[in-house]
Amino acid sequence: MFIFKEVTNIFNTAEKKILLLSVFFIFITHSIVSLFHFHECDSSDVYKYLTDSSIFSRGHWIGHIWKTGSIFTPIRYLLALFAEVIPFDFIKSLIVLPFKMTYPPLSGFIYGLYLPDNFGDFYEYASFVNIFFFVLLILLFYQSLKFLGISKQISFICSFGLLGLYSTNSYTYHLGSSIWFIYGSLLSISSTIFFHKKASKYGFCLSLITSYPSLIHFFSNNLYFYLKRISILKLKRKNLRRKFLLNKLISVINFNKVGFLTFLIVIIFFLPFNSGQRIAFDYRGFFTPFAFSPLDSNISLLTLLNSLIILFLCLFTFYKRLMNKINISASYTKSKSLIFALDVTTINLLFIVLLISFGQLSFGLTRHSLFILPYIFFLAAIGLQMIYLDLKEKFPRCLFFKKLLTTIFMTFLAVVSCYSSYLRFDPLKTNEIPLHIREFVANNNSNTISLIDCDTHYLYNDFSEIRATYNKKDPYTYVPLDFIGKRLLVSQTINDIENFSLNLKKGDELITKYKNVRITLVEDPYFNEKSVFYDAMNFNKKSPLYAKRDNPYSRSNSIYIFPIEVFSNIHNSPS
Repeated sequence: MFIFKEVTNIFNTAEKKILLLSVFFIFITHSIVSLFHFHECDSSDVYKYLTDSSIFSRGHWIGHIWKTGSIFTPIRYLLALFAEVIPFDFIKSLIVLPFKMTYPPLSGFIYGLYLPDNFGDFYEYASFVNIFFFVLLILLFYQSLKFLGISKQISFICSFGLLGLYSTNSYTYHLGSSIWFIYGSLLSISSTIFFHKKASKYGFCLSLITSYPSLIHFFSNNLYFYLKRISILKLKRKNLRRKFLLNKLISVINFNKVGFLTFLIVIIFFLPFNSGQRIAFDYRGFFTPFAFSPLDSNISLLTLLNSLIILFLCLFTFYKRLMNKINISASYTKSKSLIFALDVTTINLLFIVLLISFGQLSFGLTRHSLFILPYIFFLAAIGLQMIYLDLKEKFPRCLFFKKLLTTIFMTFLAVVSCYSSYLRFDPLKTNEIPLHIREFVANNNSNTISLIDCDTHYLYNDFSEIRATYNKKDPYTYVPLDFIGKRLLVSQTINDIENFSLNLKKGDELITKYKNVRITLVEDPYFNEKSVFYDAMNFNKKSPLYAKRDNPYSRSNSIYIFPIEVFSNIHNSPS
């Protein structure tokens, strides 16, 4: 109710036409692009784990809990066993998905509301859920910035502009935890800004089950609140005793009992310990999240310029706060909210920096640090507003140029975002699958497939059809590469084929690590190589991976299809 109430307030104002038009454009564009967007295994794994009740699936959550449960592993095992007998899919999904992957509870609940009998329909539903929540929360963020006294144009750029960045836009089409972590950051900031309202307590609760990084924000928020109370009272009473400090801590907890209860529940039952760091620190992570379009091997000049401007605005905001010269709102309540939110954000970012420094969080080219972006845009909005107010005093007509520049900039974002989305189209959806491959699949009744990398979404695509739909109701059975027989070998990348070449043809043998079998191409393979990822960049010139990929966490929309026959080296090749 807190979110809907604040969002509804927007549409009672004069700018509602622009906002409604923007929201309509986002929904239409996203709905069209999602029909053609390429997949990664994370998206299909969500569907697989929510619909698969096999022994393998149970074994997976047992292993995942053992790896990430820490001292709470026994409690989580009991909860997982209890979830097995729950008759309602959405309740079961709320518990099971975090136990099988590093997803927050709310994502499991929402995705579990609709579990059709094929992955394609599930993806369309889940992709719409992603953009619906994103739009809802950037509207809330927009309203939060306006509440602090930030102008409509700057609030619009720093809220809707998030969706114009390449990585955040692409991950709205990805059924992973990263987009939910961004939701949590947006909700956490807004809840802190509206801390004086009762409903903000429930906003914190919602953010905690939406995003694990929100635990850091919630802790920072209450730590600051606690220290602020002590510092105020310290002036009146010099000899603070342990009992007094404990009483004040209890009063802070009592102020938001529901929030602290949610905080403990998430830590005990769901927080995936030992999974925060996926990659080594990479300084390029300071720049690539601010890219407007996919990057190849170098950071573009436009990306560098955009990131330096945004980071400068953040540093400018920090400087003004240290000098105690932040004043963008005349209202006492709004000024108090601004300083409170700014200080909490600063503490939150300091904790995040510490966790990155001690190897507990990732920072680099991958999606795992995108949850920081809303905090960066919050700081940038404050800095930009202060600069605008200074310019307004010297150049009264700058309001006209602000509106003009906002229109030009947001139009640029919309155009570039649409083009970048086009680059992420799945070649199997936009191009015909070659006839000889479709005939090979149609004549092969084994319903098996081999995959090289994390490519489980291909289990749900019928390769005997002209174009990909991922609506196969009887998914292929995955078999290892050394399994005897005929089938397709499909992948988005090349890992295990030692003699790979774009010149491979029918009759050639594939050399792999499996020396006990021979793998022969019985038809010409089909390749469509691209270097467009969900992340803005995935390149490292020193990388041993194919195409110099920096990390294995992001796959491109390339496609490699090999019609193969595998037979044992012990016997002669079958005729």
